[in-house]
Amino acid sequence: MNEPTPAPSDRPRGEAPGPHLVVSIHDVGPATASAARAWERALRDLPVPLTWLVVPGPYRGATLADPSDDGEDLIGWLRDREQAGDEISLHGWTHRADVVGGPVRRAVGGLVARGAAEFWALDRGESAGRTGAGLEALAGRGFAVTGGTPPGWLSSRQSRSGMADAGLGYVTDHAGLVDLGTGRRWNAPALCHRPATATGRPGGPAATLAERAGRVVLRGASRLVRLHGSVRIGLHPADLNSPALVEDAVTTIAACLDAGAVATTYAYQFDRLRAAA
Repeated sequence: MNEPTPAPSDRPRGEAPGPHLVVSIHDVGPATASAARAWERALRDLPVPLTWLVVPGPYRGATLADPSDDGEDLIGWLRDREQAGDEISLHGWTHRADVVGGPVRRAVGGLVARGAAEFWALDRGESAGRTGAGLEALAGRGFAVTGGTPPGWLSSRQSRSGMADAGLGYVTDHAGLVDLGTGRRWNAPALCHRPATATGRPGGPAATLAERAGRVVLRGASRLVRLHGSVRIGLHPADLNSPALVEDAVTTIAACLDAGAVATTYAYQFDRLRAAA
Protein backbone atom coordinates (compact mmCIF):
# COMPACT_ATOMS: atom_id res chain seq x y z
CA MET A 1 0.00 0.00 0.00
CA ASN A 2 1.32 3.45 -0.81
CA GLU A 3 1.46 5.73 2.21
CA PRO A 4 -0.36 9.01 1.53
CA THR A 5 1.83 12.05 1.90
CA PRO A 6 0.71 15.67 1.99
CA ALA A 7 1.21 17.20 -1.44
CA PRO A 8 3.43 20.20 -2.00
CA SER A 9 1.19 23.05 -2.99
CA ASP A 10 1.26 26.32 -4.83
CA ARG A 11 -1.52 27.62 -2.61
CA PRO A 12 -1.01 31.24 -1.60
CA ARG A 13 1.57 31.56 1.15
CA GLY A 14 0.15 32.93 4.38
CA GLU A 15 -3.22 34.66 4.30
CA ALA A 16 -4.33 35.47 0.76
CA PRO A 17 -6.76 38.40 0.69
CA GLY A 18 -10.05 37.62 -1.00
CA PRO A 19 -12.13 37.31 -2.93
CA HIS A 20 -11.24 33.71 -3.64
CA LEU A 21 -11.97 31.37 -6.54
CA VAL A 22 -12.11 27.57 -6.42
CA VAL A 23 -12.38 25.59 -9.66
CA SER A 24 -13.34 21.92 -9.30
CA ILE A 25 -13.46 19.16 -11.90
CA HIS A 26 -16.24 16.73 -11.05
CA ASP A 27 -16.93 13.03 -11.68
CA VAL A 28 -13.32 11.89 -12.05
CA GLY A 29 -12.77 8.14 -12.47
CA PRO A 30 -11.42 5.61 -14.95
CA ALA A 31 -14.57 5.88 -17.10
CA THR A 32 -14.15 9.67 -17.37
CA ALA A 33 -10.36 9.96 -17.38
CA SER A 34 -10.25 11.33 -20.92
CA ALA A 35 -12.68 14.10 -19.91
CA ALA A 36 -10.55 14.99 -16.87
CA ARG A 37 -7.48 15.30 -19.06
CA ALA A 38 -9.42 17.37 -21.58
CA TRP A 39 -10.35 19.86 -18.85
CA GLU A 40 -6.72 20.05 -17.73
CA ARG A 41 -5.64 20.88 -21.29
CA ALA A 42 -8.36 23.51 -21.61
CA LEU A 43 -7.34 25.23 -18.37
CA ARG A 44 -3.58 24.72 -18.24
CA ASP A 45 -2.74 28.25 -19.42
CA LEU A 46 -4.62 29.78 -16.48
CA PRO A 47 -2.81 30.21 -13.13
CA VAL A 48 -5.44 28.22 -11.23
CA PRO A 49 -4.91 25.19 -8.96
CA LEU A 50 -7.69 22.67 -9.58
CA THR A 51 -9.61 20.46 -7.17
CA TRP A 52 -10.24 17.02 -8.72
CA LEU A 53 -13.37 15.33 -7.36
CA VAL A 54 -12.72 11.60 -7.59
CA VAL A 55 -15.35 8.84 -7.43
CA PRO A 56 -13.33 5.87 -6.10
CA GLY A 57 -16.08 3.24 -6.00
CA PRO A 58 -17.97 1.52 -8.83
CA TYR A 59 -18.86 4.34 -11.23
CA ARG A 60 -19.99 3.99 -14.84
CA GLY A 61 -18.91 0.35 -14.83
CA ALA A 62 -15.39 0.89 -13.48
CA THR A 63 -13.45 1.32 -10.23
CA LEU A 64 -10.02 2.81 -9.56
CA ALA A 65 -8.53 -0.65 -10.13
CA ASP A 66 -9.76 -0.71 -13.74
CA PRO A 67 -8.08 0.69 -16.87
CA SER A 68 -8.99 4.24 -17.89
CA ASP A 69 -11.21 4.92 -20.87
CA ASP A 70 -8.24 6.41 -22.75
CA GLY A 71 -5.78 3.67 -21.82
CA GLU A 72 -3.60 6.03 -19.78
CA ASP A 73 -2.58 5.76 -16.11
CA LEU A 74 -5.18 7.83 -14.24
CA ILE A 75 -3.66 7.34 -10.78
CA GLY A 76 -0.18 8.35 -11.91
CA TRP A 77 -1.62 11.35 -13.69
CA LEU A 78 -3.56 12.43 -10.59
CA ARG A 79 -0.38 12.10 -8.53
CA ASP A 80 1.33 14.41 -11.01
CA ARG A 81 -1.53 16.89 -10.67
CA GLU A 82 -1.28 16.77 -6.88
CA GLN A 83 2.47 17.36 -7.01
CA ALA A 84 1.82 20.37 -9.24
CA GLY A 85 -0.35 21.94 -6.51
CA ASP A 86 -3.83 20.61 -7.30
CA GLU A 87 -6.04 18.88 -4.73
CA ILE A 88 -7.49 15.37 -4.87
CA SER A 89 -10.87 15.29 -3.13
CA LEU A 90 -13.59 12.73 -2.49
CA HIS A 91 -16.77 12.79 -4.61
CA GLY A 92 -18.95 10.09 -3.11
CA TRP A 93 -18.51 6.36 -3.51
CA THR A 94 -20.76 5.36 -6.43
CA HIS A 95 -22.18 8.75 -7.53
CA ARG A 96 -25.61 7.10 -7.61
CA ALA A 97 -28.69 7.81 -5.47
CA ASP A 98 -29.66 4.25 -4.61
CA VAL A 99 -31.29 5.58 -1.39
CA VAL A 100 -33.71 8.35 -2.39
CA GLY A 101 -35.66 9.22 0.78
CA GLY A 102 -39.18 10.68 0.95
CA PRO A 103 -41.10 12.42 -1.85
CA VAL A 104 -39.70 15.92 -1.25
CA ARG A 105 -36.12 14.77 -0.87
CA ARG A 106 -36.52 12.53 -3.92
CA ALA A 107 -37.85 15.45 -5.99
CA VAL A 108 -35.08 17.83 -4.93
CA GLY A 109 -32.38 15.24 -5.54
CA GLY A 110 -33.77 14.40 -8.96
CA LEU A 111 -33.96 18.04 -9.99
CA VAL A 112 -30.57 19.13 -8.67
CA ALA A 113 -28.44 16.02 -9.16
CA ARG A 114 -30.39 14.01 -11.76
CA GLY A 115 -30.14 10.68 -9.95
CA ALA A 116 -26.64 11.21 -8.56
CA ALA A 117 -27.50 12.59 -5.09
CA GLU A 118 -25.84 9.68 -3.31
CA PHE A 119 -25.60 11.29 0.17
CA TRP A 120 -28.87 13.23 0.14
CA ALA A 121 -30.89 10.60 2.02
CA LEU A 122 -28.29 8.38 3.69
CA ASP A 123 -28.32 7.72 7.42
CA ARG A 124 -25.25 8.26 9.56
CA GLY A 125 -24.00 4.68 9.45
CA GLU A 126 -24.35 4.21 5.71
CA SER A 127 -22.70 7.55 5.04
CA ALA A 128 -19.78 6.68 7.30
CA GLY A 129 -19.36 3.35 5.53
CA ARG A 130 -19.28 4.83 2.04
CA THR A 131 -17.08 7.75 3.05
CA GLY A 132 -14.66 5.45 4.83
CA ALA A 133 -14.49 3.14 1.83
CA GLY A 134 -13.73 6.09 -0.45
CA LEU A 135 -11.03 7.48 1.82
CA GLU A 136 -9.45 4.02 2.17
CA ALA A 137 -9.44 3.46 -1.58
CA LEU A 138 -7.72 6.79 -2.20
CA ALA A 139 -5.28 6.38 0.70
CA GLY A 140 -4.31 3.01 -0.72
CA ARG A 141 -3.16 4.80 -3.85
CA GLY A 142 -1.17 7.40 -1.99
CA PHE A 143 -3.65 10.26 -1.68
CA ALA A 144 -4.08 12.08 1.65
CA VAL A 145 -7.61 13.40 1.16
CA THR A 146 -8.80 16.26 3.36
CA GLY A 147 -12.47 16.55 2.42
CA GLY A 148 -15.10 15.99 -0.18
CA THR A 149 -18.00 17.19 -2.27
CA PRO A 150 -21.10 14.97 -2.32
CA PRO A 151 -22.62 14.52 -5.79
CA GLY A 152 -24.91 17.42 -6.58
CA TRP A 153 -23.48 19.22 -3.53
CA LEU A 154 -26.30 17.51 -1.59
CA SER A 155 -25.99 15.84 1.81
CA SER A 156 -28.31 15.35 4.76
CA ARG A 157 -27.51 16.26 8.36
CA GLN A 158 -27.22 12.56 9.18
CA SER A 159 -24.93 11.88 6.25
CA ARG A 160 -22.64 14.75 7.27
CA SER A 161 -22.33 13.24 10.73
CA GLY A 162 -21.34 9.99 9.08
CA MET A 163 -18.73 11.74 6.97
CA ALA A 164 -17.20 13.23 10.13
CA ASP A 165 -17.26 9.79 11.79
CA ALA A 166 -15.26 8.42 8.86
CA GLY A 167 -12.60 11.10 9.24
CA LEU A 168 -13.55 13.57 6.52
CA GLY A 169 -12.40 17.08 7.41
CA TYR A 170 -14.69 19.21 5.28
CA VAL A 171 -17.72 18.91 3.05
CA THR A 172 -19.09 21.35 0.49
CA ASP A 173 -22.64 22.32 -0.39
CA HIS A 174 -24.22 24.84 -2.77
CA ALA A 175 -23.40 27.73 -0.44
CA GLY A 176 -19.80 26.97 0.49
CA LEU A 177 -17.53 24.73 2.55
CA VAL A 178 -18.15 23.44 6.08
CA ASP A 179 -15.51 22.29 8.56
CA LEU A 180 -17.05 19.07 9.87
CA GLY A 181 -15.09 19.31 13.10
CA THR A 182 -15.98 22.86 14.14
CA GLY A 183 -19.02 23.76 12.04
CA ARG A 184 -17.25 26.87 10.76
CA ARG A 185 -18.12 27.83 7.20
CA TRP A 186 -16.51 29.51 4.19
CA ASN A 187 -19.26 31.06 2.07
CA ALA A 188 -18.93 31.00 -1.70
CA PRO A 189 -21.74 29.98 -4.08
CA ALA A 190 -21.19 27.10 -6.47
CA LEU A 191 -21.87 27.89 -10.13
CA CYS A 192 -21.90 25.41 -12.99
CA HIS A 193 -23.43 24.71 -16.37
CA ARG A 194 -26.48 22.52 -16.67
CA PRO A 195 -25.25 20.82 -19.85
CA ALA A 196 -27.55 20.25 -22.76
CA THR A 197 -26.84 16.53 -22.66
CA ALA A 198 -28.53 16.35 -19.24
CA THR A 199 -31.70 18.16 -20.31
CA GLY A 200 -33.36 16.34 -23.12
CA ARG A 201 -32.12 15.70 -26.65
CA PRO A 202 -28.90 17.63 -27.52
CA GLY A 203 -29.83 20.43 -29.87
CA GLY A 204 -33.48 20.29 -28.87
CA PRO A 205 -35.37 23.31 -27.52
CA ALA A 206 -35.15 22.27 -23.84
CA ALA A 207 -31.46 21.49 -24.11
CA THR A 208 -30.69 24.74 -25.91
CA LEU A 209 -32.57 26.77 -23.31
CA ALA A 210 -30.79 24.94 -20.49
CA GLU A 211 -27.40 25.57 -22.06
CA ARG A 212 -28.12 29.29 -22.47
CA ALA A 213 -29.29 29.53 -18.85
CA GLY A 214 -26.16 27.76 -17.65
CA ARG A 215 -23.93 30.11 -19.58
CA VAL A 216 -25.68 33.15 -18.09
CA VAL A 217 -25.26 31.76 -14.57
CA LEU A 218 -21.58 31.05 -15.08
CA ARG A 219 -20.90 34.50 -16.49
CA GLY A 220 -22.20 35.97 -13.24
CA ALA A 221 -19.09 34.71 -11.43
CA SER A 222 -16.87 37.64 -12.37
CA ARG A 223 -19.62 40.09 -11.40
CA LEU A 224 -19.67 38.54 -7.94
CA VAL A 225 -15.88 38.82 -7.68
CA ARG A 226 -16.03 42.51 -8.57
CA LEU A 227 -18.39 42.89 -5.60
CA HIS A 228 -15.66 41.27 -3.48
CA GLY A 229 -17.49 37.96 -3.24
CA SER A 230 -15.77 34.58 -3.39
CA VAL A 231 -17.08 32.07 -5.92
CA ARG A 232 -16.72 28.44 -6.96
CA ILE A 233 -16.96 27.03 -10.48
CA GLY A 234 -17.76 23.35 -11.01
CA LEU A 235 -16.98 21.69 -14.35
CA HIS A 236 -18.35 18.33 -15.50
CA PRO A 237 -17.49 15.81 -18.23
CA ALA A 238 -20.73 16.52 -20.11
CA ASP A 239 -19.81 20.20 -20.45
CA LEU A 240 -17.12 19.13 -22.92
CA ASN A 241 -19.81 18.11 -25.40
CA SER A 242 -20.36 21.79 -26.17
CA PRO A 243 -17.35 23.86 -27.32
CA ALA A 244 -19.33 26.98 -26.36
CA LEU A 245 -19.60 25.80 -22.75
CA VAL A 246 -15.88 25.06 -22.59
CA GLU A 247 -15.05 28.48 -24.03
CA ASP A 248 -17.40 30.12 -21.54
CA ALA A 249 -15.75 28.31 -18.64
CA VAL A 250 -12.25 29.36 -19.67
CA THR A 251 -13.36 32.93 -20.31
CA THR A 252 -15.24 33.14 -17.00
CA ILE A 253 -12.30 31.86 -14.95
CA ALA A 254 -9.97 34.33 -16.68
CA ALA A 255 -12.47 37.13 -16.02
CA CYS A 256 -12.60 36.23 -12.32
CA LEU A 257 -8.81 36.41 -12.12
CA ASP A 258 -8.80 39.74 -13.95
CA ALA A 259 -11.39 41.03 -11.46
CA GLY A 260 -9.04 40.24 -8.58
CA ALA A 261 -9.94 36.72 -7.49
CA VAL A 262 -7.22 34.66 -5.79
CA ALA A 263 -7.42 31.06 -7.04
CA THR A 264 -7.15 28.37 -4.34
CA THR A 265 -8.17 24.79 -3.67
CA TYR A 266 -10.82 23.64 -1.20
CA ALA A 267 -8.05 22.36 1.05
CA TYR A 268 -6.65 25.88 1.31
CA GLN A 269 -10.03 27.18 2.47
CA PHE A 270 -10.26 24.38 5.02
CA ASP A 271 -6.79 25.28 6.33
CA ARG A 272 -7.92 28.92 6.69
CA LEU A 273 -10.94 27.87 8.74
CA ARG A 274 -8.83 25.69 11.00
CA ALA A 275 -6.24 28.43 11.48
CA ALA A 276 -8.94 30.91 12.49
CA ALA A 277 -10.66 28.53 14.93
